[in-house]
Amino acid sequence: MSKTRLGVYVILFFVGIVILCRREGNNKAKMGLLLAITTMFVMASFCFWSNMAIFMAGIQDILVNDVGQPLASKHAVYAQKYKHLASVLTVIVPFEIVIGDTIVFWRTWALCVINRKLIYIPLLLLVGTTMCSFAFLGCYVLYDWPLINPGTCNSIQITAYSLSMATNIAGTIVIGYNFWCYRQAVARYLRKCEHQVRTEKIFVLLLESGVIYSILWIVQLVLGLVSPPPTLAGEVVQQIFTAASIQVYIRRC
Repeated sequence: MSKTRLGVYVILFFVGIVILCRREGNNKAKMGLLLAITTMFVMASFCFWSNMAIFMAGIQDILVNDVGQPLASKHAVYAQKYKHLASVLTVIVPFEIVIGDTIVFWRTWALCVINRKLIYIPLLLLVGTTMCSFAFLGCYVLYDWPLINPGTCNSIQITAYSLSMATNIAGTIVIGYNFWCYRQAVARYLRKCEHQVRTEKIFVLLLESGVIYSILWIVQLVLGLVSPPPTLAGEVVQQIFTAASIQVYIRRC
């Protein structure tokens, strides 16, 4: 499942790069979006291969090496051995959230032409997400890079996830409102058209992906609050929703 997820991610990344390079228009905005997507791709790839390395090393160190020693003692040695790499992975996630939500806000700002005051809603949520993300990093460092997040850090992290979800929902609602106003303004012309115009297709695409992504975010948040049982079925469910979230997210960008 993880390899499939990475494969889909790589394909969508290069497809997005090709589309951006072929587009004409604002070169600064195009380069900024290209830089953001590339940064997220590099961070996500690093997280994937690091998690794979930690997982394989765990099998080797805990289940294969030093046969006869208690599993608890071997697990403690293994956890301490890969503490720094695990800490780096924990630090990367908040940066991914901030960069991704910034892209969401930028797209909402570009499409919000009916009532510009509405843009302040996702903007405030983005500011809250950024503050909570960096507050989590500060808490994580304050507790000396713990292997298991303390209650305070965990609460801040959940708040950051919740605000990020709210940012995506607010952005989708603002885009939906602009789409509704657009349909009202040109309804009489659209009735005469057999096919959707390009602007309408863009709005529909963003709304569909926004709604799906928001639903997947809610499920991910619930899985974070109420972890599934440590069974194969529970792991498969969590991996499916994580993979789907990444695919829809890259499609939105």
